[in-house]
Amino acid sequence: MTKKQTISVAFSKIESFENIKDASTEEKILDAQECFYLKSAKGHQSHWTEVYANFSALESLEGFKEGLKKLHVNGCKNLKTAVGLPASCEEVHLDGSDVRALYIIDDLYHSVNMTAGVKMLSVRGCKNLFTLRGISPTCQVFVADESSIASLQDLPNGVEQISAKSCKNIKTTKGLPQSCKYLDLSFSAVETLEDIPETIEEIRLYNCYSLQKDTLARLPAGVLAKIKGLSSSTEADLQAVAHHHDTHKKANDSRTHE
Repeated sequence: MTKKQTISVAFSKIESFENIKDASTEEKILDAQECFYLKSAKGHQSHWTEVYANFSALESLEGFKEGLKKLHVNGCKNLKTAVGLPASCEEVHLDGSDVRALYIIDDLYHSVNMTAGVKMLSVRGCKNLFTLRGISPTCQVFVADESSIASLQDLPNGVEQISAKSCKNIKTTKGLPQSCKYLDLSFSAVETLEDIPETIEEIRLYNCYSLQKDTLARLPAGVLAKIKGLSSSTEADLQAVAHHHDTHKKANDSRTHE
């Protein structure tokens, strides 16, 4: 596989991509990291399929052209919304940015959401993002570690991997998409587990000190077996509850056959 060429304007004083000279139309990576004057994506070329604009002054995602596949805009403090990407973009990293919404309300008071096409979205450490309303309906992998999101219920059907480690506003999994196969809530403030699909393959709950034991007791045995990270005392309590339920069921069955 041929390695893609990289165009680097990192640390430069460009305000947009318009002044970047590139005579070739071969697929390239654009490195515009720490361009503290870069406010606009205007001038982006469709063959710049992978763009790194971390810690730039980007104010909007408008201007990126169809052809873009991966975008890294981590630490962009002027970026407030995640709307306007082309449908070709499949992977978006907004870690540590000041993104506050995944949608906007236009002049006609219509909600404009993220473009369909994004398969992987990371909003790790986004302290001003509380809701996932407007997330791309094609998202399959979602990472929100150390963010301020308060609910998982706006995630689309089709999402398979969810990581929300150290999310202190998440109290419940109510509304969790039934497509979820992997869920990591370690170090989060989750209290109750609801809407967990029986087809889930792994749940990580390391150091979830607010988790209520009775919510675990209500889970099907098949789901409990997929949980990792429970304390030994919690596991012992669950085994006792399971034994009690099993004994009670056998007693009922015995009375039924008398």
